[in-house]
Amino acid sequence: MEKIERYSKPVAIGILLLVIMFVWLIVVLPYHSSIMEKYRDIERLQRKLSTLQNLEQSKDKIAGQYRSIMNNRSLDAIYINKGNGVIAGARLQGMVRRLVEKHGSVLTQSSIKKESEEKTGSITLHVAMTGSVESTYKIFHEIENSMPVMIVANVNLSGTQAAYRHSASKNMLTASFEVTAYVK
Repeated sequence: MEKIERYSKPVAIGILLLVIMFVWLIVVLPYHSSIMEKYRDIERLQRKLSTLQNLEQSKDKIAGQYRSIMNNRSLDAIYINKGNGVIAGARLQGMVRRLVEKHGSVLTQSSIKKESEEKTGSITLHVAMTGSVESTYKIFHEIENSMPVMIVANVNLSGTQAAYRHSASKNMLTASFEVTAYVK
């Protein structure tokens, strides 16, 4: 009996420790894990909230910068004043015609592509002309470096048939291209 009493206390303590570990594994650990997961979710949501608040604060700053840029009259020089699409197209045609004539070339065709204005806020003009290589280069250079901003695209160059017969017209080109200008 003495042996039983002697081992009963350590056995009872061992059983008690097993019960405590069992309760810890079954009840406390899952509860602790769910609490930790909730804390991680709270931290994640706080980071999102902080990011959204920063965006909200920067939105007002960016909107102010946008308004100041749009109210800057010095930027008006890069746009063709709209009026309406036809007027802006006519202005662009007149500008290109004057440039072509200024450099001694002949404008053979000039037509507005209306669909580009509605999509992008720009006017695109299809141009065909005949002139020397030097004048064509000068025209492209002046179009690309002028105000309002104009962009040359879809350039097709070809020599005239007279270029093979007469040495004086050797450097004559027929050029077709598109000029795009932005409309305000």
